[in-house]
Amino acid sequence: MFYHTKKLLDDAQLTMIGFGKDEEKIEKKIIKLGLEENVQMLPSDSDIPKLLSESDYFIFPSNYEGSPIVLIEAQAMGVKCFVSTNVPQEANMGVFGFKKRGQSLGRVYFKL
Repeated sequence: MFYHTKKLLDDAQLTMIGFGKDEEKIEKKIIKLGLEENVQMLPSDSDIPKLLSESDYFIFPSNYEGSPIVLIEAQAMGVKCFVSTNVPQEANMGVFGFKKRGQSLGRVYFKL
């Protein structure tokens, strides 16, 4: 998704925080797409409030999420959020945009 966003917004930057078993796979994909200068990968113990305060958007593509505390933090800081439909609707504080499979990201942006 960021690859396509970068095509539309030349100055776009992506910060990814916290990784699981796919970290190496993600790093290879970043290199393959030529996004090394635009993507920053940080550990989960990074200064989240500082990073959120510097962010325009928060993307939360979780496959499963029971209690999305970081999503609530992002919304509380006024960051516009784009989330998977797997995130409980109860976490929506009004700055949430769902991107459904097959839906253009542009449609979600304009809803917010």
